Amino acid sequence: MTRVQIPAKALLIKMGKGLDLQKHDLVPLHKKLTPEEAKNFLKEYNVSPQQLPKLFSGDPIAKQMGFKAGDIVKIERESKTGKNVYYRLVINHA
Repeated sequence: MTRVQIPAKALLIKMGKGLDLQKHDLVPLHKKLTPEEAKNFLKEYNVSPQQLPKLFSGDPIAKQMGFKAGDIVKIERESKTGKNVYYRLVINHA
C-alpha cells in the first residue's frame, strides 16, 4: 500500500469525500481481529475486552473501516525503534 502525505487542513476537508485514511502517513495500520484471533489474544494476555483501551465507533477510521461496537482492533504504529502494536475495543460513541 502506498502512503501519501496530505496536509492536515486538506485531510479535514476531504474526510467525508472518499479519502482513504489508511493511506495517510499519520494514520497507523488498523485491522479488525477475527473472532478466533480475538479469542486467542484475550486468552494469551489474560484480559477481558472491557480492560482494553477504547476506540469510539464514531472515530473516522472506525467508520471508514466498518468497525462495530465489540470489535477488537489491532493497531500497528511504526516508530524509530520498530513496530509498536496496540489493541482497542470498539465502543459506541455517546
